[in-house]
Amino acid sequence: MTTPSLRARRQKSRPTSFAAISKEVDPENDALILHRRERLIPWSKSPFFDKLTVEYRKLREQRRQSSYHGGASTPAPERHAETYAGMLTADETKDVDKSNDEERGERPPAWLDLFYDLAWASTFSNLTQNNVISGGQESLSFIRYSGKYEQKTDAKDFLIIPLYLQFYSNDWFHRIFVFLQLCVFGALAAFTSKFDVTAFVGSDDSDPAQRALDAFNNVSKDQQAANELAAQRIPEVSFFGIALVVGISRILLCIQYIRVWLYAHDKRDPAVVVKPLAMFISAGLWCGSFAMLFTARYTNNAAHISKFIMWGVATAIEVAGHYFAPPAGHLRSMGSLTARLATLVTIILGEGLNGITGALRFAATSLGFNIRCVALVLCTAVVVYLTFYLYFEGTRPRISKNRRSLWICLHLPYMLCVILLMEGLKNLLLYTILYNSIEFTITQFINFLSEANKAADLVEMSTILNRTMTPFLAKIGFSWDDGWNKVISKVQTSNSTQQQEIENIYVGEMYRLLMNLTVQVFKQFESDDQSPGAELALLQYLRNDTVVQMDVADSNMFEFGKVLVTIAEPHVQGARWISALAGGTLIFLALINVTQSWPKDRYAWGSAISRFLNGTILLALLFMNVGSGEYNGLSNNGVIWAWLDSFWALPTLAFSLVAQTIIDHVLLVLAVRSADRALERTYEPSMLDPLRDAKDHAYDPPQPSGASFATTYPPTPEAGAYKNTQNNWQPSYVTHTQQQSGYTSPQEMRRQSSYGFVAPAPPPTLPFQATGGTGIPPGGIVTPSRPR
Repeated sequence: MTTPSLRARRQKSRPTSFAAISKEVDPENDALILHRRERLIPWSKSPFFDKLTVEYRKLREQRRQSSYHGGASTPAPERHAETYAGMLTADETKDVDKSNDEERGERPPAWLDLFYDLAWASTFSNLTQNNVISGGQESLSFIRYSGKYEQKTDAKDFLIIPLYLQFYSNDWFHRIFVFLQLCVFGALAAFTSKFDVTAFVGSDDSDPAQRALDAFNNVSKDQQAANELAAQRIPEVSFFGIALVVGISRILLCIQYIRVWLYAHDKRDPAVVVKPLAMFISAGLWCGSFAMLFTARYTNNAAHISKFIMWGVATAIEVAGHYFAPPAGHLRSMGSLTARLATLVTIILGEGLNGITGALRFAATSLGFNIRCVALVLCTAVVVYLTFYLYFEGTRPRISKNRRSLWICLHLPYMLCVILLMEGLKNLLLYTILYNSIEFTITQFINFLSEANKAADLVEMSTILNRTMTPFLAKIGFSWDDGWNKVISKVQTSNSTQQQEIENIYVGEMYRLLMNLTVQVFKQFESDDQSPGAELALLQYLRNDTVVQMDVADSNMFEFGKVLVTIAEPHVQGARWISALAGGTLIFLALINVTQSWPKDRYAWGSAISRFLNGTILLALLFMNVGSGEYNGLSNNGVIWAWLDSFWALPTLAFSLVAQTIIDHVLLVLAVRSADRALERTYEPSMLDPLRDAKDHAYDPPQPSGASFATTYPPTPEAGAYKNTQNNWQPSYVTHTQQQSGYTSPQEMRRQSSYGFVAPAPPPTLPFQATGGTGIPPGGIVTPSRPR
């Protein structure tokens, strides 16, 4: 009977279909039982080792330290306490440092951590999509609001050492609080729309442009008052929501830190006392600011100024508490700061990339899309990719313990610069392609109009314009027939008999037709939601004959340019400071790299210094704003506007990051070559060198089956001297003819009952002789036990 048939008989029959519906658990199914035990988690679990484990690890470290120092004395208490920081032995601490801040111990399930990242990403996406970051006021509001986003999370907070990185334990307590934090995410996402950090600070919060627009549209006073109250309600609710939700998140943190304090072995340890006190004070300030705002509403400017002071003091207390509190010891687990921050940077860059790719759909369908637009898109892609590349490739292999808190804090300004840089890139890409589309539309319009003006009469002129304008303007959804009929109707309804006046009316209506075309081009890139100032300027140009006649009298079309300024201002102002943001990312990245691990050689210093200098050069481009004034539409005399309109802004940023990448790679190549040369200089030949083949691998002689052999290696006279070159040493069974051609397999010998070798004599210059089982007796024959 064959072996497979016997094995088949011994195998138990597997249950089929629903046969196991009434069976008990199989005690031999270890994998299933272990999986179910892992899923069964307690309600609450201490994040610290129990006292017996702590004493055992202390005793083990004492013995290791005593054996290391060669005596039986016990280390000093102070040194002993430092050794056990984090409840790691010296070898374990060294391994953790080498492993790039690896996670150890009990960590959250993968699905829980992933879901937490997804919730943070969706909330951050809601923040960036509901706020157009263009000018300084919007950027200030975004910085303040995104700072609150980044501070309030437990596992992703980079102003403080995250709670879950230190004190996480796999129990229902933490899972319930993760659920509560997700509720905080959703609540805070409800207050992101049109957030203005400067609201209610000042004598009057009403918009003068909105009042002028209401007056132009003959809106009643009562309706204007109702509109103002509705507009004031948005920032009021936003401030209430921020104060309340962030206060609740601080309370949740305080409860979790109090739980850690209750589980701690030493209740007076500053590592478990300082943080709950800091969170308690911070929660009180946040909740107090909510109560103050709820009482004062928007009628008291002092209350709204005081809330910023209270928020700032609360944040400073949290930072100070986490910065000065020592690390806790005897922890069961430790999370990875590098992994958490890398995830956060990935989320930010991913959301920025999402906004940029959303702008590409406008570029692909715009009029005048050409090779220059393709080059701008490629430059934007290079900037995004190299921003991602420089952060992750510049990360050091370990984190300095002395500067870990500073390293975390430096990520806050770096990530804010990255957020604003991504938004600035999106605005700059939209502006450059929009400028190119408007320039192309106006140029084509003037060319077609100049061609039609050569016609003999009005009928022929209309025929030429219909043939050229209709298919061209249909690409942007504009009807040429309707626009042209309005121009002709305006000219025909005029009661003037003077030819010059009729020509002025005709030119003015053509300017208005061109304005409508330009507005239609803007609508291809953005929604119909315009600022009150832009809407007012547009209505005045389309309805006020005095404004149009000013352009008729002056061929420079200043009024036309002013309207373009108000419409394009969000994109222009965002692009005005793009160089500062790119420079800030490089400067803070250099500081992060230096703080993470102090440079050990000139190549590491070269990379850090080159990044700092590159960022400083980009910051220096801000001096182009000096004397440039405000954007002046079609006739710009400022350096910054000439730089932006020349389409060289994006290529400048791309070239800067490409140059930095090349410098880093060149320094890397030089550093590796320098290390190779240093290793070659310090290399000492070994007796085993001749046993290596051409591929520099240790030679492993073949072993014939069924027999064991003994080989005696007599010592070579040349090999006995200390530090002598061993390149000419060969085993005794290698013939003289084989020494030059390389090492070959040994000749087969007769059957031996044992095998061994004669140990070479020790060098005479050694300061001691190895005895007591720690070495081989000089000249002795060592015979290992026979293999079985």
